[in-house]
Amino acid sequence: MIAKTGVAKKKDFSFDFDAVELLNGYEDTKLKLLDRNMADWFALLDRGVIATATGNSDSHHMTYNLGGYPRNYVQVPNDAPGTVTGSDMAKGIKAHRAFFTTGPIVSFGSGTAGIGDVARAPDGKATVQIKVRAAPWISVDRVKLYVAGKLEKVWTIEPTQTVERLDTTYELRLPRDTHAVVRVEGDQSLTPVIGGAGSIKIYPVALTNPILFDVDGNGRYDAPGAAPVTTN
Repeated sequence: MIAKTGVAKKKDFSFDFDAVELLNGYEDTKLKLLDRNMADWFALLDRGVIATATGNSDSHHMTYNLGGYPRNYVQVPNDAPGTVTGSDMAKGIKAHRAFFTTGPIVSFGSGTAGIGDVARAPDGKATVQIKVRAAPWISVDRVKLYVAGKLEKVWTIEPTQTVERLDTTYELRLPRDTHAVVRVEGDQSLTPVIGGAGSIKIYPVALTNPILFDVDGNGRYDAPGAAPVTTN
């Protein structure tokens, strides 16, 4: 893999891209593909290639993968309907201030830093805040925190129809600059709101873009595996 080795198989390969699709409408029923794509994405983050993770419905039919599952939520300066511009969206995506979801809504921060930001972690210490909300008909069974591409913590969520499913903080101990993301999963399909035709079942899932942690205090994220890209 280019992300893991830093060696491109094609001479014209370039890391000159801003975003990468980790999940689309054709893969909603096969979240193992999301696991595989996340592993490649983590390898990119480790190499300093901070590509914004996206989830897109990739709709081609009216009866299969309908538009909006998954969808991206992008932070913009003013989210009042009718005021958001294409430039606002592009800036938010390039700044990695986004998460994708088939239902759950995720807030993720560390101090004043949010999704896509660099957060201070003096002496390798940082506190993250995680909040997950969902409509009553959307199941949320697990909230996962990944640090440096590894599963750090899992919160098991009891069944409920209340909107707020998790509101917690977690203390991190970080030996070096690294990244952290949150993933949310639900075990009950979204049928009949979405899916349900034959074997098509869409499950609740959400994934944030990373918070990047500055441990050494130089004000930036120094990727642990950064190295020049070569070709063979």
